[in-house]
Amino acid sequence: MLGEPVTAERALSLGLVTSVVDDQELVGPAQELAARLAGRPTAAYAAIKESPPYAATHSLAEALEKETQVQALARVDPRSPHGHPRVPAQGAADPSGPVS
Repeated sequence: MLGEPVTAERALSLGLVTSVVDDQELVGPAQELAARLAGRPTAAYAAIKESPPYAATHSLAEALEKETQVQALARVDPRSPHGHPRVPAQGAADPSGPVS
């Protein structure tokens, strides 16, 4: 939050990054990661990235509805390892009600 630079090694030790490579070795690992991500549920990834900024500018009820939509998308994406046909909700949670 202070805008101070963080070295690659420090970022790795803090868990901010998953790996560190030399500049000359970057292309191979970057291409491997891109291929892995492209083979996964990219539509779900995109939807998940939309949730935090949406929640910051909408009510809790609206944010929870958006999250419901995002989760539904993730469930039906055929590339998702956990993907399965959409199952109708058993009952929607009431965001204004008590949390159990």
